Amino acid sequence: MACLRPECEGGVVHYIPKLRRTIADLKKKGEKSGTFTIQCRGSKPGSGGRLTCGAFYQFSIEIEYEQLHPPPKRIGGYRVVCYSPIDERHRFTGKTKQIVGGLLMGAMSGLAICQPTEAQEFYLFGCDTDWKVVTRTWHLSLDEAKEEAEFEYAGISKTWNYLV
Repeated sequence: MACLRPECEGGVVHYIPKLRRTIADLKKKGEKSGTFTIQCRGSKPGSGGRLTCGAFYQFSIEIEYEQLHPPPKRIGGYRVVCYSPIDERHRFTGKTKQIVGGLLMGAMSGLAICQPTEAQEFYLFGCDTDWKVVTRTWHLSLDEAKEEAEFEYAGISKTWNYLV
C-alpha cells in the first residue's frame, strides 16, 4: 500500500505486516471491527487532506469474513450431520479453552457435528477454512453437541445446515 500523494516519493504505509496479523487475531477472537494506527513514510510531505508522509493516522475497519464453501460429506473420517460457517451472525464466547500444540485456540472458521458410522456418539469439530479439523469435543448426543456449540459460539443454534 502506498501513500496517496504523488509528491510523497517512495512513501509507503509501513505497518502493513503487523496490521494483517492484527486483523487475523481479531478474526480468531470473533471480533467484528478494530481500530489501527499506521504511519505513512516518504521523502516529501503531502497535503490536501490525504495521507501526509511521516504522519500517523488512526482508522477503523469492519472485519470481513470469508465465505466458507460447504464442507465435504466426511470430516476427520466421520459423516457430517450438520455444519455452520462462523461469521458475523456468531459471537465467539471464549468460554471453552482449547489448547492445540501448546497454543490457545481462538474462533474457528466453521463448526461441524460429525458421527462415526453406526455409532451413537457425536464429535463437534472446529475447522479451518478448508474444513480441516483443528479442535474436537466428544458428545453422547446430537443435542449435547449443539449445546456445546452454542456455549462456544452464541447464535450458532440458528445457523446449522443439515446434510442428512
